[in-house]
Amino acid sequence: MIECKGNQSGPAESANQFVQGRLQKTNIRFTDEQLVGQRMVTGLAIANPKSKWNTQLAVIDPPPDEIESAPHVLVRVEEPEKVTRVLKEVQCLDSLLLAGFFDRARKVAPESERVKHLAEAPDHAPAEFESNDELWQGQVYSANFPVTLKTFEGHEIAGVRMKFGVSPEFLKISGGGLTAWNDRTS
Repeated sequence: MIECKGNQSGPAESANQFVQGRLQKTNIRFTDEQLVGQRMVTGLAIANPKSKWNTQLAVIDPPPDEIESAPHVLVRVEEPEKVTRVLKEVQCLDSLLLAGFFDRARKVAPESERVKHLAEAPDHAPAEFESNDELWQGQVYSANFPVTLKTFEGHEIAGVRMKFGVSPEFLKISGGGLTAWNDRTS
């Protein structure tokens, strides 16, 4: 669950939007909170060239019980195992797609709408990289910002690098598709 707020009015308006975003995120509760990874609220205030304030981006992950007295909607999950399995399948498929393994994604989830829209896009040549002391294969994307950003702490950020990969072991076992995934009945 992600809530994004944006404006060009300034940091004060962004702070007001954060209050509303926090309320929106905390008003949904689940009978099984294990199914919720985070409840992110992001706020972006974009300064124009004449502004006396700097562009700001803020991100928080408020806990669901932050405002106990707030009215809320309770989402009942009767079969959390099924929900968890489907979420893992989607995460697996998205990881393959982001890592550039389109052909593998077609084999693993041939009936998925995400895969059907790929047509016959070829795999991207994978890069090999290390992260958290593990080897990965996939794609590395870099984006340089047109201007250097400065954090509240004074650190400068000139761009970002994103790495999307899957383990070589997963590539090995998913070569012909994943039988347990493809043969599911629900």
